Amino acid sequence: MSEENKNLDKKIHRFKEIALLKLTLLRVKLEPVLGKILSNNFIKGIFSKSGSSSLFSSPKLKSYIWKFLALAGFLYLIIGIVDINSHYSEISSSALDKGQRLVINLPDGEISARKESIKQKTNEDTEKEVSDENSNNEAEKDLVGPPLSPEKLAEINASKESNKDSAKAEEELALKPKKTPSGIEDKRPRVIVIIYGLGLSRTTTENALSLPAEVSLSFSPYANGVAEWTTKANDLGYEILMDIPLEPTNYPKSDPGPYGLLLESDDKKNIDQLNTLISLSEHKFFGLVAPIDEKFTFNEDKIIPILQELKNQNLTFIYTNKPRNYFLPQTAKKLGLSIIAEDVILDADLSDEAIQEAIKNAEIVAAEKGFVVVIARPYQVSVKHLHKWLRSFQEKGLLLIRLSEILR
Repeated sequence: MSEENKNLDKKIHRFKEIALLKLTLLRVKLEPVLGKILSNNFIKGIFSKSGSSSLFSSPKLKSYIWKFLALAGFLYLIIGIVDINSHYSEISSSALDKGQRLVINLPDGEISARKESIKQKTNEDTEKEVSDENSNNEAEKDLVGPPLSPEKLAEINASKESNKDSAKAEEELALKPKKTPSGIEDKRPRVIVIIYGLGLSRTTTENALSLPAEVSLSFSPYANGVAEWTTKANDLGYEILMDIPLEPTNYPKSDPGPYGLLLESDDKKNIDQLNTLISLSEHKFFGLVAPIDEKFTFNEDKIIPILQELKNQNLTFIYTNKPRNYFLPQTAKKLGLSIIAEDVILDADLSDEAIQEAIKNAEIVAAEKGFVVVIARPYQVSVKHLHKWLRSFQEKGLLLIRLSEILR
C-alpha cells in the first residue's frame, strides 16, 4: 500500500474515533441531567422556589420534558454525524483530485460475507434469466404451434400458387399500347368509365346520355322501358351493359328482387334468371355488371355455372374486387371468359371533396398499371364531376376508351 493511501486510512480511522468520542460525550452529558430530572427531590426543589410545585409536578409536564430532552439529544447526534461526513467528503474529494483511489479496509469476515452475498445474488439472477428464457421459449412454442403436417404445407403452397395465378390472370388484362392514326403507339394511361343503375329515373338517365360515347352504360333490369332505353343508348353509339342482381351480403334484409340470383336457388333456376335478364333488351349486351355489395361471386359452386353460361353467350363480367376475390379471375381464365374488376367507385360518398379524392385515386391507379376502371351512378353530381374530369384528359395525358378495348 502507498504512503498516501496509508495516510488516508489513518485520517478515516481518526474520524471514526471522533464520532465515537462525540457519542460518548453526549451520553456523559445527558446521564446526570436525566438523573436529576428523574429525581423527585430535584424537581420539587426547582418548583418550590417558584412556589408552584403543584403545577410543575404534573405527569403532563414530565412528558413534555422527556420529549424535549430526547429531541435535543437526537439533534446533537445528527450534528455530529454531519460533521464527520463533511470531513470524510473533503478527504474523498482531495484524494480524487490527486488521482488516488479511495480505499476502505473492511474486516476479513465482512469481506467474505459480502463476497458470498454477491455470488449468491449473481447465481439467483442467472437462474432467473434462464427461467425467463425458458418461459419465453415455451410461449413462442405456444404461439407458433406444432409443426405443420406435409398435407397442410401442401395445402398452403397450393393456395399461394392459386393467388399467383389469380394475379397473373389480372395482369394479362393490361392493354397493349394503342396505336394512333399515324401508327405510333399511344402510351397514355387509359380510363374506362362505367355508369350503372340506369333507367330507374328519366332525369338521371338523360344526364348519363350526355357523356361521351366511350363511356359504358349499364341498365337496371327493373328500369321502366328498359328496351327503349337500351335502343336509344345503342343508337347513340354506347356499349350496353346490364346490372345483374346477385344475393347481397345482408340478404334477406336486402332483397335483390324477382330477377335476383340467390345462393339458395338451384343452378337451373339461376341460369334461367340470367337468360331472362339478357332477353330484356332487343340489342345484345356487351356484358353484365355485378353489384358492389354482394356475396354470390364468393361461392364457387354457385358462380361457376353462371360464368360458364356467360362464356357460352360470349358476354363479359364486371365485378367489384373489394374484398379481393382471388378465385374469380383464375376460374374465368380456365373457362376462357373475359372478366374485369372495378378499381375505383367514384361516388361512394356524394360530397364534392370525396368525389375529387376518388378521381385522384383513379389517376394514381391508371399511372401505376396503365389503366383504371371507374364505376359511378348516374347522379347529377357524379355526372357533373365526370364531365369536368373528362375535359381535362388532354391536359393530364389520359385517354378515355371503351370497355371492349381493354378486353380485346
